[in-house]
Amino acid sequence: MTTRWWISAAAAVLLLVAGCAGDAEPDEDEEPPVHLGEVIWDDHLIVAGHLDTCGSFAVMANPDEDLHVALVHEDRVVVPEVTPPDGSDVVITHDWRTSGGCVPTAEGPIVVVEAQEAYADLYDDEPKLVAGFTPEGEQLWAIELAGHLAGNYEGRGSIIFESLDNNDWLVLDARTGETVAKGGLAEGAPVTTLGPTLVDDLAGGLVDLASGRKVGRAGDSTAQVDDDRLLLETVDGVRLVRLPSLEVVWKAQEDIRLTGIWTEAADLSTSTVVAFDTDGTIVGLDLATGKVRWTSDVPRDEVDGLSTQVGSGVVAFRANGTDPLGQVVLDTATGEQLSGAEGYVVADQDLLIDVANGVPTLISVDDLR
Repeated sequence: MTTRWWISAAAAVLLLVAGCAGDAEPDEDEEPPVHLGEVIWDDHLIVAGHLDTCGSFAVMANPDEDLHVALVHEDRVVVPEVTPPDGSDVVITHDWRTSGGCVPTAEGPIVVVEAQEAYADLYDDEPKLVAGFTPEGEQLWAIELAGHLAGNYEGRGSIIFESLDNNDWLVLDARTGETVAKGGLAEGAPVTTLGPTLVDDLAGGLVDLASGRKVGRAGDSTAQVDDDRLLLETVDGVRLVRLPSLEVVWKAQEDIRLTGIWTEAADLSTSTVVAFDTDGTIVGLDLATGKVRWTSDVPRDEVDGLSTQVGSGVVAFRANGTDPLGQVVLDTATGEQLSGAEGYVVADQDLLIDVANGVPTLISVDDLR
């Protein structure tokens, strides 16, 4: 998920300072870091998919602005500054802009930044730089890629870069930037990554890219729980399996279906999987057993089951209707509808934010009850 941040030129300079200072002693003339409440988020751009969250922090990127990382629990914002790799002839100027997203990995989240000319033809081969950072702004790696390759940050462990004008694709390890695999549609284009080498492909199969071996049939829908567990939906129903063996932990009752495709469905804070039954009722399953814990009174036709956020005690559905900011928020512990939000709710496993009038505020599920 990324969004535009409306920040003054002076604030942008402060962000750059915050992102590059590291642990150095503060200079007398050094400005304080930018805090979360000092930036304005465009709610509509959040809904449009310009926000990406990873556990406890958020990455915002828009073609008109540089990428920003919000360390929400530390109440500060940084702007990663890309340094070209050794031997690169690419020169970054003030006309360059950055975009990207974040990728959860077993060793912690990685922010991936794409840097290229602000007005470059995205269908051109003109080179751009791609770099991996810690959330605090430390650059771990950088490589050159063709400008027509666009990153997909929805998975875990690695990043898919897909061509904008043909079916070529490339998968990079998020922690090292090394190429895991590359190919085209004939090789089975990956849709989302489940680890550094494990992907879900267009045919609904799990494939180990390192060996090229097909691990198993994932079915119509997959929802990753963590690096070790995956929810699968097939014609036989929903199952929780272990990765990478696909050993079945439990199988849900036959009428249960996942809420989305290639999205998260489990709230680790309450150990609850959010799903639907065949009648359209929203249900909460025990992550440990697959048994139904609760059923919701919210009618199925009021929510978009393919557009959900889950974590930190809530599941936030996009509401069906004409309001693009409309949401239906449920308590994952009880299934009860929550109505205490001032604005638009953003949720992840260790992140819950209420965006009211463009101002983001860190909250807890208790604030919504």
